[in-house]
Amino acid sequence: MVEQYHRAVRNADVAGVKAVIIPGSRGTSPGGTGAGALTLLRSATPWKGRTTLLRRIAVLSSTVAAVTGVWRSFDAPAPFDTGTFQYTLLHGDGGWKITYAHEAFLPGPAERRIAAIEPDPQAGTDANGWITLFDGKNLEAWVSAAVGSEVGSSWRIDDGSVMPIPKGARAGLLTRDLYRFFELRFEWLAAPVRIRE
Repeated sequence: MVEQYHRAVRNADVAGVKAVIIPGSRGTSPGGTGAGALTLLRSATPWKGRTTLLRRIAVLSSTVAAVTGVWRSFDAPAPFDTGTFQYTLLHGDGGWKITYAHEAFLPGPAERRIAAIEPDPQAGTDANGWITLFDGKNLEAWVSAAVGSEVGSSWRIDDGSVMPIPKGARAGLLTRDLYRFFELRFEWLAAPVRIRE
């Protein structure tokens, strides 16, 4: 069933994807952006040369299973060429189907510099040892998680904050450097949610 899903996405086969997912299924793209499984078909180009390997299938109950594996795309540039996937499967009348999908990139250290475990005072840290990833003025410390996409196609700076571009490309952000161990401090502002009664 997982191989059927991968083959359907690789071939941009909407009917094939619908046959193996539960309607309303959710997923998280390698860049961390929430997306429905069918949304992946709109950006399936990186899947064309993708090879997948199932690593583990864990049957958690008679109706729930978890699948993990790794993927490699020989057509994509680093750091978008290798990664992992995890799927949650539910069993029903139609057999096993995907209800949640998550993917992640595995960038190689040769393509992204791995920062030292202890911050280097000469490498842009402040007096307290913190590395500033966003100064309110530029996004130089970040790259787009979307293959071949620029950060500016998804994100903009507005009044010292990072804001998504309405109707822009949906892509997450990756730090330009890869950190082994870190603490991340940030402020988050969410719009108020109105609940209909």
